[in-house]
Amino acid sequence: MNRASSFALLVFLACPCLAQSSSAGPLGVIVSPPKSVQVPPDLRSAIPAKSVIRMIQPTQFTSGGETFVIYERGNQYEPNTHIAVIKNQTRVADFNLVKLFAKDGVGETYALFQSAQLSLGPSRKGFIAAFRNIGDGAGTLFVLITESAGNFAVSWQEGAAQAQFQVRQGGAFQLWNANEGDECIWCPHHYDVTNFLWKDDALKRTSHFETKHLLSPYQYSEKPIRIVP
Repeated sequence: MNRASSFALLVFLACPCLAQSSSAGPLGVIVSPPKSVQVPPDLRSAIPAKSVIRMIQPTQFTSGGETFVIYERGNQYEPNTHIAVIKNQTRVADFNLVKLFAKDGVGETYALFQSAQLSLGPSRKGFIAAFRNIGDGAGTLFVLITESAGNFAVSWQEGAAQAQFQVRQGGAFQLWNANEGDECIWCPHHYDVTNFLWKDDALKRTSHFETKHLLSPYQYSEKPIRIVP
């Protein structure tokens, strides 16, 4: 099996996890917050009391493995979402959406929509999560977390509109971001497409273009993380 095929297989086996549910209609998308999940006692003890856990995903970034947990400390309208890493019943990392996107003034009303474990290179893994505004469903936040020497950090984050992060063969990635302009939110838009490569332990932008034609945002917003064969 060649490197590109191995890369694609690894990402596919990671099984992108859906959390929110949504239904599209002629006037837009109705987004419902994700349901809580059953939590083993050893993980529950590592998460702040009264938190609602939305996702649990075991990974193998470090020896012996660890578990990514996405939980909320807010309410139905302002979830206050966190991404935590649990190892040996201890929370070794915790990233809060509100703090990560403080400069943009967003994060309060975003909840988990999808997540996946990615292969960024021959010996480099990443965990990416996509969060969606629980209002009109148009806003998308992406957070990519990597590990080095047992330490977890946010390597890339981006706020976008009706967006999709595409994982392509050979370690290439694309971000499709709706250029809403003056059109209605859920009308067809031109899309700004940014190409990335993982290089020197960072997701680096390599090129950018705008689509010639107007595209329906539904095909992108409903699958914010997409594996492209």
